[in-house]
Amino acid sequence: MDVGCGNGIKTKKLSTALKLEKENTYCTDIENWGPYEKNKDNIPFQFKYIVDGKLDYPDNTFDIVSCFYTLHHIPKMEDFIKEINRVIKPGGYLILVEHSIYTDYDRLLVNIQHMLYKVFYDSKKDYINNPDYIYCYNMYEWNYIMTQNNFTVEDTNILSFGNEFNINYDNTFYGFYEKK
Repeated sequence: MDVGCGNGIKTKKLSTALKLEKENTYCTDIENWGPYEKNKDNIPFQFKYIVDGKLDYPDNTFDIVSCFYTLHHIPKMEDFIKEINRVIKPGGYLILVEHSIYTDYDRLLVNIQHMLYKVFYDSKKDYINNPDYIYCYNMYEWNYIMTQNNFTVEDTNILSFGNEFNINYDNTFYGFYEKK
């Protein structure tokens, strides 16, 4: 299952890489996020909305849950991580991709990135006066948060995007976490 699937592009790439059929690919997102809300019913996966911070699936349903650039937008993040943990089978995995923020400069870059995305892509012209909730941690803090929520850190590292200078301005990292 892909949590925070947006338009489903990442979900499709992950399901293709894992050779999953439509009936075995699930995704979820909040009802009013991003420009994708009109298309959510047409995503070629099993889709359900996140309602009141809850995932509408039974306990221990999924072997793998992915969460790409989502958790830093969740005000009650620890509660939501517990919810993600609830739907992962024991021995299952959480694949996390997030910003890894160490300094105020890092935070400024990520905030500018979000502002530009919202203003130009989402056409949310009032974003400066009414920004989305954003709270970022660094990779080591994310690892600590996950271990405090019944996950074992299997692998984490900064992602490299292979640009000309091999620079990752928003310090994106990946983490693979196994549910205990």
